[in-house]
Amino acid sequence: MKNIKFISVMFLLLFARGCDFYSTSLWIFQENGLEGEMNPLTQHFGVGWNGLVLANVAVLLLVGFCYYIYVFKYKMNNNLELKPKNALEYVSILYYGSKNKL
Repeated sequence: MKNIKFISVMFLLLFARGCDFYSTSLWIFQENGLEGEMNPLTQHFGVGWNGLVLANVAVLLLVGFCYYIYVFKYKMNNNLELKPKNALEYVSILYYGSKNKL
């Protein structure tokens, strides 16, 4: 089940990024297309198409790696010794082992 969840979320992420690349390429490859680009990397730092692709690949890899760790490696401690009364106490007990430390 975890594999299906991971693959489907990563597919949706890649599909969304692909749609963004497609729509951006329609704009950028026109004459003076970079002048109207609203991406901060292009606007403020003068990054072209190759830089945008490289930045997006780096972000995709980082998000994919973090999501992989969350889905397959992260284990939540559900055996709390103290019973929390609200969400703040729950987080305090979960991370600090006692109430009202958050």
